Amino acid sequence: MFSSKVYLNRREKLRQIMKDGIVIILGNNESSMNYPDNTYKYRQDSNFLYFFGLDHPGYAGVLDIDANEDIIFWR
Repeated sequence: MFSSKVYLNRREKLRQIMKDGIVIILGNNESSMNYPDNTYKYRQDSNFLYFFGLDHPGYAGVLDIDANEDIIFWR
């Protein structure tokens, strides 16, 4: 992946476009093929990867534009 500054800059550009509010970007979870223990090869959501650069299942990101905060949730 790129340096963290690249992802910070991308989120900052999104903030400038949106101007206010909250943006939620969901990452992917592992998906089962036939039954829960038989999973497909994992692939992160492209939007989440573009803005956060994290390639792990179960993540979600929130950009609070008004508070100028980025929050990452994981389950």
